[in-house]
Amino acid sequence: MQGSATFLIAFAAGNFIYIAGSDLIPELHKEEPKPLKSALQLIAFVLGVLILLSLTFLERVTNRANTINLKAQTYPNRVSGARDTSS
Repeated sequence: MQGSATFLIAFAAGNFIYIAGSDLIPELHKEEPKPLKSALQLIAFVLGVLILLSLTFLERVTNRANTINLKAQTYPNRVSGARDTSS
């Protein structure tokens, strides 16, 4: 549930930014919509969403790698599979 909430929050934030941007840039609504211009706007929007998703994925991978490194530093014998031969 928490994983999907992260993506829904990012999606909602993107929608709010889009609405605010379209209100602030009235040039988008001045002339008759052209198919090529509309396609470019849609591509830019989808590209922005993909960038947000990739940053979310990168953050998760980085956090996981940091957690594994922390465990390796805390419990070196358990993580690496080496046996304790001190006894």
